[in-house]
Amino acid sequence: MIPVFNAHAFEDFPLVAQVLTSGVLSERAMVDRFRGELQRLFEHQRIIPINSCTSGLTMALRLLGVGPGDEVVSTPFTMVATNAAIASLGARIVWCDIDPATFCADMKSVYDSMTPATKAVVLTCVGGVTPNGLSAYPKDAPGLILDGAHSFMTMYQKRHISHWGDYACFSFQSIKHLTTGDGGALAVNSQRFIGADPSWYPAATNVERNYLRAERMKWFGISRIIPPGMTRLEHQMKSDIEESGYKCHMNDLAAAVGLSCIDKALNAVHRSRATAKYYQQAFAGVKGLTRITVPEGCEPAWWVYGFRTIHAEGLMSALAADGIQTTRLWRRNDTYTCFRESTGKRLPGMDTVAEQAVFIPSGWWVTDADRERIAGRVVAYHSTTG
Repeated sequence: MIPVFNAHAFEDFPLVAQVLTSGVLSERAMVDRFRGELQRLFEHQRIIPINSCTSGLTMALRLLGVGPGDEVVSTPFTMVATNAAIASLGARIVWCDIDPATFCADMKSVYDSMTPATKAVVLTCVGGVTPNGLSAYPKDAPGLILDGAHSFMTMYQKRHISHWGDYACFSFQSIKHLTTGDGGALAVNSQRFIGADPSWYPAATNVERNYLRAERMKWFGISRIIPPGMTRLEHQMKSDIEESGYKCHMNDLAAAVGLSCIDKALNAVHRSRATAKYYQQAFAGVKGLTRITVPEGCEPAWWVYGFRTIHAEGLMSALAADGIQTTRLWRRNDTYTCFRESTGKRLPGMDTVAEQAVFIPSGWWVTDADRERIAGRVVAYHSTTG
């Protein structure tokens, strides 16, 4: 079976061995080194390595002041973690519709879903593709958070996706282009300073204040930066906690895995992009199949590749019988009982995606022969079904 998802194999991992024999497994020099690599790749200085994309989403929501009773506009076509972060803060989800052309949020529906109670908007970049019209998001609209779990090296308007939105969150979970085993990162761009005393960071700009808040928030509210001449224990004992936080920092072991994976990840993105381009060309003009539309200015990371077809169920069964795995990617979140308090209007775009979306193998493990075989089977199936 050619799988839709896979994980990197590591043949040589001296950095991991270095951490395991050092006696220090928590957040120290290796995390700093990993942060430096992300800053270089993203060309972004305010990057915080953490233990998951979910933690990043939770922190970003809190940094925008989201709490009980607030509304957050979000997409029903995403990993449940996106909306679990909203629910964990006691906020109410308001569903926006999906643009079937991109599988991402329909921006008109996003704006139509806003009310005076809307505190934030969370947009998922499906497969690393950005919502159409992202660059036009108004500066005076509610805070914008990008779920970039699929977007390790997505570029938008010639800048890394980490530079867009008030916050951008990334996943380094086991099957992503870049993995730390499990982990993530939070990029801080926000000028909005909500819910903290400015006197805590008197010399900082609003963006720097939010970055410093996030740095503390990832570890109970205590900075992990140790002042010169002080031990970690002394720092912990003497540090006040102005704002309580979480335990969601990245540790050195995870960072060592990530550092060992950088070259693999960049090669994987290159390969995923080439395969997505191949599929886009192979599926042009196929009756009953609609290719994904990439918004102008977007260069996706293409963590997954999907399309829409009016023969979704039959195609998936036929491909499975031929040893090719497929997936719908996610169950639509507005059908989960845990989100029953969420609200929203009719979602015709989501209905279309739920009925027609199919995702096929497109990762770095898919060989040229594999993708030719997969594309050939998809085209042949449509030619016989009409």
